[in-house]
Amino acid sequence: MNTQFDHQNGLSRILEKICEIAEKSADGDYIFRGEPKFYSEVASSLYRQYQGDIDIDDFDIGVVQTEILSEAKEYTDKTDEFEILSELQHFGGKTNLIDFTTDYLIALFFACDGAQSESGRLILLKKESGDYEIQKSSDPKDPQKKVFVQSVKGFIEPEAYDLVSVPGDLKEDMLDYLRKHHGISTKTLYTDLHGFIKNQGIHRSTYTEFHRGLTSQKRGAAAQSRTEKQVWYEKAVVHYTDALKLKPDFSEGYYNRGLVYLEAGDFERAIQDFNTAIELNPASAPAYNNRGLVYLDIDEFERAIQDFGKAIELNPVSASAHNNRGIVYSKKGDFDRAIQDYSKVIRLEPDLPDGYNNRGIAYREIGDFDKAIQDFDVVIALDTNNAFAFNSRGNTYRGKGDFGRAIQDYNKAIALKPNYGGTYNNRGVAYYEKGDFDRAIQDYNKAIDLQPDDVKAYSNRGLAYSKKGDFERAIQDCGTAITLKPDYAEAYTNRGLAYSNKGDFDRAIQDHNKALELKPYDPKAYSNRGSFYFRKGDLDRAIQDYTKAIELDPRLPSVYTNRGIAYGKVGDFDPAILDFNTTIELEPNYAEAYGNLGVIYGKRGDHEKAIQNYTKAIELKVDYVEAYYNRGESWLHLKEWERARADFAFAMDNGVDIVAAFHNDYKSIADFEEKNTVQLPEDIAATLKQ
Repeated sequence: MNTQFDHQNGLSRILEKICEIAEKSADGDYIFRGEPKFYSEVASSLYRQYQGDIDIDDFDIGVVQTEILSEAKEYTDKTDEFEILSELQHFGGKTNLIDFTTDYLIALFFACDGAQSESGRLILLKKESGDYEIQKSSDPKDPQKKVFVQSVKGFIEPEAYDLVSVPGDLKEDMLDYLRKHHGISTKTLYTDLHGFIKNQGIHRSTYTEFHRGLTSQKRGAAAQSRTEKQVWYEKAVVHYTDALKLKPDFSEGYYNRGLVYLEAGDFERAIQDFNTAIELNPASAPAYNNRGLVYLDIDEFERAIQDFGKAIELNPVSASAHNNRGIVYSKKGDFDRAIQDYSKVIRLEPDLPDGYNNRGIAYREIGDFDKAIQDFDVVIALDTNNAFAFNSRGNTYRGKGDFGRAIQDYNKAIALKPNYGGTYNNRGVAYYEKGDFDRAIQDYNKAIDLQPDDVKAYSNRGLAYSKKGDFERAIQDCGTAITLKPDYAEAYTNRGLAYSNKGDFDRAIQDHNKALELKPYDPKAYSNRGSFYFRKGDLDRAIQDYTKAIELDPRLPSVYTNRGIAYGKVGDFDPAILDFNTTIELEPNYAEAYGNLGVIYGKRGDHEKAIQNYTKAIELKVDYVEAYYNRGESWLHLKEWERARADFAFAMDNGVDIVAAFHNDYKSIADFEEKNTVQLPEDIAATLKQ
C-alpha cells in the first residue's frame, strides 16, 4: 500500500516547475494555455472536429464559423459575434476560439487536470502577433481569467509559442499544491452549472472509481483473514487514488482513503488524508472524528480530544464522537469526564450497549463497583449473549473482592465464547487473587493454548509461579512475554517481582527501571521499586519512589503505609503519622495502618496513643499477633503488668518470638529499665530473657 509522497522532494520539483514558467515568461507579455497531453497541434475545437475528415489545404475555417454564427443568432438575442462565440464555447459548442488564460497557475492546473499517466504541457504565447487575434472574456467575474485566441488557420504555428512540460508523476501533487496554496481547483474554476456539465465526464469517472473503492473497502472490512483484508484494502486505495487523480478536490475520496489507511493501521497516511478532507470540507464532523481515532491509536491524547471535541461541535448528537472522547479520557485516567461523555452516549443511543459498557468500565476504574455492575446488567439485558459484558461484570465483581460471582460470570462468558482466551486469563486472575494458584495456572495455560502469543497470559502465569515459589518458571514465563512483546511493561514488573522474591533486588530494580521507561506513569511499578529499595536499606530512594507512586495515584492506602514505615525507620515521625492517618481515611478497616501508627507513637514515647491504635488494630484483625506483642510492650512502659502478661502470652501462643522481638528494640532488660526508668517484675523479665 505504498503510495507515500516524498513531500520535501515533491515540493522542490513543484517550485522548480513554477520557477521555470516564471522565468520563461519574464521577458514578455504572455498568455497561457494548459493541456493534459502533448497534442499534435494547439488548435481550436472546430479545427479538431474537421481535422482528418477534409483536405486541410482547401479548408477555410472562417467560412465554417460564419455559418455557425448565422445559425446561432436564431437562438439568442445577443448581437455581438464574439459574445455569441464565447457563450457557444462555454456550453461546449465547437468554435474557432482557443482558450488561454492570463494566469499561468490556472494554465498549470489545466495541464495537470487529466491523463495522469502522461506528461502535460503549458503553452506560453506572446500577446502581440499578426498571425492571430486575441480577445478577453467579457465576464468580469470569470474565475479562469480567460483570453480567447483566433487563428485564421484554426491552429497556432509551433514557432509562435514556447512550451513547458509537466511530468505525469507530478500532476497529482501539483494539483494539491495549487489547491492548498492558491485556491485553484475544480470547484473554484467551474463555478456554474455550465462548467459542471462541461466537466461532467470527469465527475462520472471519479464517482465510478470512488464506488469501486467503496466496494473493495467493504469487502476488506468483512474479510476474516488479515491477508484477505490487506488485498481488498490495497484495491480500495488504488481506486480511491484513481478517483483523486481525476478530481483532486474530492473530499470524500480523501476521507474514505483515510478510513482504509486507518483500518489497515497505516496511521501516518490516514492523518494526511483526513487533513486534506478537512481542508476541503471544514464542516466534516466524521473526518474530525476519524482523525481523532488515529490520534487515539498512536496515544496522542490531547490531539484526539481536540478532534472529537470539534466533531461534537459540528454534530452535537454524534454518539460516536462522545464515545470516542470518553475512551480517550479513560485512557488518560480522567474517569469523571469519561463518565460524562458515556452518559451522553446513553442519552443519545439508549438501546445500544456500548455506552453502558464503557461507562461501567470507567465506574470500575474509580472503584464505584455497584454503579459499574448496574451498567453491565443493562448491557446483558440488552444482549443476553454478550460474552464480553459477562467478562466485564466478572472483572467488576473481582474488583469488589467477590471472587465467587466473578468466576460465575467468567464461566458464563466462556460458555458463550469458549475460544476467547481473554476470559480464561481473567478467570485465572480471579483464582490468583483468591490464592488458588494451581487453578490460576490452569486458566493461563488454556489462554496460551488458544492464543500462543498471549503476552498477558504468560506474564500472569509467571506471577502465579512466583507466588508458588517456583521462581525459575516465573522468570521464564515473563521472559517469554518480553520476547513476544519487548515493550510490554507489565512483564518486566512481574519478572522483577520474581527476582525480588528470590532476594535478587538488583535485578528486580533493573526490571522495574525498564518497566518505568516503557510506562512512566505506573504507580504500581514505583511502589514495587520503593519496596525493593526499602529491603536493600536504601530508605531515601524508597521514600522517593513511594512519593512518586502517590503523586500518580493518591488512592493507594498500602503505599502510604509503606512510606510511613520508611519515615518511621529514619526517625521522621510526623510525616509517618500523617501517612498512616491518610491510609486510615482511605481504608478505615486497614488494621495494619493502626498497628504501624501504634509503633510510631510508641517510638515517640506516647504509649497511651500507641495502645489505643494497637487496640483498634486488634478489633479489626483479631489474629493480629504483632499488635498484641507491641501493645504488651507499651503496657510495660505504663507499668500495666497484668495486661502486658496477657498480651505477651497471646503473642507467644500464636507463634511470636517475643524474646527476639524485645531484643530487636532493646539490648537487654537492663537497657530497657535504664532508658525507661522502670523495674520489670521478675517473671516478665525472665520471660523476655528466655
